Amino acid sequence: MLIRFEEFLGQDGSEIGDFYPGVRFDALSSGEDWIVSDVKTVYVDRDAPGTVQNGTCWAYAYQDLQDALARAARGCGSEIRVADGVYGSGDNYSDSFTLPEGGSVYGGYAGYGTADPDARDPKRYQTILSG
Repeated sequence: MLIRFEEFLGQDGSEIGDFYPGVRFDALSSGEDWIVSDVKTVYVDRDAPGTVQNGTCWAYAYQDLQDALARAARGCGSEIRVADGVYGSGDNYSDSFTLPEGGSVYGGYAGYGTADPDARDPKRYQTILSG
C-alpha cells in the first residue's frame, strides 16, 4: 500500500517512525512516497489522547470512525477496531457509514487507557454507530 509522507509527518517535525512504532517503511522516490508493509489494523477510540491521530495503535487512535473508514478506502488497513462509545456518521442528515470493499469493522473493545485495550467484550464495551 502507498501512503503520502506528508499525511503523517508531525507538525513538530517528528520522524515518521515515531508515529508508527514497529512498522517498516520503504522509500519509493525522493522521500515522499512510502510503502507501509505491516499496517492492517486501524484503531478508533473517542477517548484517545488526540495529539497524534493516525489509527496505528490505541494511543494514536482516530477519534472519528469516518477518518478510519476513509483510510481503509485508500487501502491502508483492512480491519477497523472500535472502542466503546457512540460514533456519529457526520453533521448532515444524509451522512452515513460506508465500509470499503474487503474491509471489516469490529466494535466492543476496551480501548485506550484500560489495562488491556485489546480486550473485546461487546456487552461490556458497547460500540454504538449513530447515523
